[in-house]
Amino acid sequence: MKKIILVLFFFLIVTSSKSENYISGQIIENNFKISHGVTFELPKGKFILFDKWKWFYGNVTIRDYGLIKVENNIVSDIIYIAELNTGAQYIGSLSQWVEEIFFKDKYDGCYERPEYYLVKYYKKGMSYNCMVVRHLDSNKELYSPDDPHTLGPVKLRNWLIDNPSITFSDTFLTTYHDYYSARASGIAYSFTHSINPEFYGGPITNFSDEKQSEYHKNNINNYPEVKNFMDKWVAISSLEHKVFEENVRSRKEHQLEFRNISNATFDNQNNDDNLIDKILELKKLLDEGIITNEEFTKMKKRILN
Repeated sequence: MKKIILVLFFFLIVTSSKSENYISGQIIENNFKISHGVTFELPKGKFILFDKWKWFYGNVTIRDYGLIKVENNIVSDIIYIAELNTGAQYIGSLSQWVEEIFFKDKYDGCYERPEYYLVKYYKKGMSYNCMVVRHLDSNKELYSPDDPHTLGPVKLRNWLIDNPSITFSDTFLTTYHDYYSARASGIAYSFTHSINPEFYGGPITNFSDEKQSEYHKNNINNYPEVKNFMDKWVAISSLEHKVFEENVRSRKEHQLEFRNISNATFDNQNNDDNLIDKILELKKLLDEGIITNEEFTKMKKRILN
């Protein structure tokens, strides 16, 4: 999403503004409301808002937030949430930028890359829905990312400098969730979730370098414990994506299929191995008009908790 912001920066005269609802350093729990009635559920625990920015030009509004969770002086989770709303203007330009940024960018995007473990997407016309699961070499991402213009690491790097007692893992597992459709809300949404695998009971790894990492798809089959943990992360990510699709009100025909992905959860989260199926069953009841949106939200929270 920050690449979209960078593109807009060159095409528009952009004005910076502080968010009305959240302040830097604020502690946030349970959920995060970005705007327009769109609320994202957060993993259990207290998150610190370390990065926020809002840019606008006329009816074009961009909101971007960074959240970090620290337990026992260890960073366990990092979440980025972003929204790009053109106010029903520049739809053609936005769709073109989406194509260039998410499907043709040479550094990252919604397509197969060596460092990606799994890519699932829907793309048709001016609609796309994407989930990418990968590992991250933290030092590379923070200090020498492939894309020299990326803005993401700057605030996080500064926050870590200001908090030298906080331990930051060399390896993170990350999932990108992105959705945009001119046929739905016409608003682009992004939700990125990264975890420290060792904090969540993952095996200790010896190689942090992106290509040498035990989590790299070319190496992972040589490390059964790592492969098992990554498969659990894929299952968690697929559940997150179904919830993400509901949050952003994605169209049914745009939604991704996950039934071929085995269900698994981390020991210190929910032990129910059928979370994805339960969420899908609830969604079916909602689509058939048997339950209301309010009932769906309440029942979904019960399942997740």
